[in-house]
This record gives sequence, structure tokens and C-alpha cells, in this order.
Amino acid sequence: MIENCTHCGLCREVCPAEKLGGRTITSLLSGGDEYSAWLCCCCQLCQEVCPEGVDIHQVMMCERRREPAPDPHRRSFENVLRYGYAFPITEDINAMRSAHGLDPVELISAEQVRLLLHCL
Repeated sequence: MIENCTHCGLCREVCPAEKLGGRTITSLLSGGDEYSAWLCCCCQLCQEVCPEGVDIHQVMMCERRREPAPDPHRRSFENVLRYGYAFPITEDINAMRSAHGLDPVELISAEQVRLLLHCL
């Protein structure tokens, strides 16, 4: 997948996570050996600037299959499967929403989540 990559570094230059000090898949494509495939924010900027048309998203997904998900990601996956939401919505969350003039989030039942996931 990365045969066409010339390691020019343009993808790394535009990556928001890299600008914040993270080492993303763009570090790998720029010749580095320290990176995490889980730091991508899926903005697609790297893909847009790649002069060789490397499918950077596909490279990242292949690396994610090889690299175990960090605990926060794993908990988000588990929450989606259990509740239908990556971030648990609690009464505290709804209180904060109310303080900002937002309507509370009304959760669907766990049974409805299972039915929806089963249909996929």
C-alpha cells in the first residue's frame, strides 16, 4: 500500500495530531519508527496533500488491526456496543447540558441498541 510513498513528509506537516506532539501514522510515512495508528483524528488532510495518492487511511486501518487499541478507545468501543454511545451519558452530563441551555440526551434502551447492532 505504501510503495508509492516518497517519504516527503507533507502528510506529517498538515496532521493536527502531529502539530500537538503526537506521533501518528504520518510519522511512519515520513520515515519514523515511533507512531500510533490510534492518534488519527480522521480529518483527511494527509490524504489531500499526498502527491503520490497513497491511501493513508487504509495504511492506518491496517496498522490498527496489528496494534491493540489503547484503553480509552477500547472503553469507547465497549460503550458503543453496550449503550449505543461512545461516551456514557449520565445525569451529570445532562446537568451540564442544562446549564448551557441544551436539552437533555434521552438514551435509548440497551435492548434497542442490541436490535440496531443486530440489523447492521
